[in-house]
Amino acid sequence: MPTPHSLRLQSTWCEQKRWADILWTLRPDFSINLARGPVTVHDVSERPRTTRARWQGLAWVRFACERLWEGPEHPAIGRNGQDMTPYFTGELGRLDDRVRIFVRYFHSHYQGRPLSLDVCSGLSTQTADGPALLAQH
Repeated sequence: MPTPHSLRLQSTWCEQKRWADILWTLRPDFSINLARGPVTVHDVSERPRTTRARWQGLAWVRFACERLWEGPEHPAIGRNGQDMTPYFTGELGRLDDRVRIFVRYFHSHYQGRPLSLDVCSGLSTQTADGPALLAQH
């Protein structure tokens, strides 16, 4: 199994529509791995439901990277099958140049194929070593 990496994608930032901050704080290793693909994100939550970070945050990251890396584009589908493409298109147009440049930097690692970003989720519990995944879906 490859060495796991961590990524903090804050649901609160999704609620606050801080789209630029989400992209700006993506770790370089995540961006490089996404560009090279495939990437699997293990979404851990204390609640038995799909997190906002998953259905909205990761949809935004995929959408922005596909467009800024000039790759094959897919609609941004959110919770309950909602098409977020028109909304995300507007938000992408409002990004600061510094954020666009940061995301585009990883284009050199992109191989031109559709981005492979899979998510599995589960409940977590606190252990002596930190959060632990209890169940995967």
